[in-house]
Amino acid sequence: MSFTDIDAARAALSNPTLPPEELMSIAQSYPELRIGVAQHPNAYPDLLVWLSSVGDDTVRRTIDQRGVSSDSASAPPSLFTPKQAPMLKRVLGELKCPQS
Repeated sequence: MSFTDIDAARAALSNPTLPPEELMSIAQSYPELRIGVAQHPNAYPDLLVWLSSVGDDTVRRTIDQRGVSSDSASAPPSLFTPKQAPMLKRVLGELKCPQS
């Protein structure tokens, strides 16, 4: 889901079952809501590590309090699921890179 404005994203953060993909979308689109993403119960270790690397001191302190370190992460966060692989392959195949 893509959030049309910050108020919709802020409201979504109050949902304790918000999917992790949507948390990543909020964190990328609305940096001012990253503290809320860091506090969310569905924030997964890779997302928290990323937030720690791009967030401010308050975000980092919140993540530290959760006990998450870069050792907890296994891979860069992904917004895509394995079921989306055929679609991604098709879309990426259609992209034309400019020739230099």
